[in-house]
Amino acid sequence: MAVNFDLTIESPAVASIKVSRVAAWDWYDGPTEGLLQCEDSITTFYFRMLEERIADNDGDDVRIYGLYPSELELFNQFVAEVGAHHPPRWPVWWPIWRFPNEEIAAADDRLMQSVIEDAGKLQWIVATSDAFQSVRTFPVVG
Repeated sequence: MAVNFDLTIESPAVASIKVSRVAAWDWYDGPTEGLLQCEDSITTFYFRMLEERIADNDGDDVRIYGLYPSELELFNQFVAEVGAHHPPRWPVWWPIWRFPNEEIAAADDRLMQSVIEDAGKLQWIVATSDAFQSVRTFPVVG
């Protein structure tokens, strides 16, 4: 499935940051949780959907995501370990969470948990109309 992907984190207070790759381990009509990497290939965030507003007209839904700083090494480790069983397809990759055996599944579950636990404090709130294009972006201060 081809994905029209153009997500940019923008705020008047900082320069724009273009997202280049998304690795989503949870998906419901679009990504709901995972990791994203920015175009500079260094900046990485753990993301999760905080809220969804379902509209009467299809395509008018709004999703609110929280972005939490994450380590590039965790992004690379996630891609390497999960990608060994489900090759990545960029720019948006959502591997089916099935593995050859329970040992591999447990290891990848632990990796996913470490990403969540090691993420920094909420840094951005992003509102999107279709999960791949930013509607509004708000930095979290404090």
